[in-house]
Amino acid sequence: EDDELTAGLDDNRDADDNSDGEVSVVELGRFASALTKRISQQIGHRQRPMLIEFGIDRTLYRLSPDVAGQRR
Repeated sequence: EDDELTAGLDDNRDADDNSDGEVSVVELGRFASALTKRISQQIGHRQRPMLIEFGIDRTLYRLSPDVAGQRR
């Protein structure tokens, strides 16, 4: 079973905010933050992750072609 918070690292198109076929550091942070908020609310322990962006955003990975063309 995959850990939901690491799902953004697993060729996940939902982590690609701007639909450019790449997942960046900032996009992954936003994906993990939203997921943390949702999960923590479901279990009754609200959390508000703080993201601090330093410097230039970098691409972490490119989505594979069969994933990049699909959006939920």
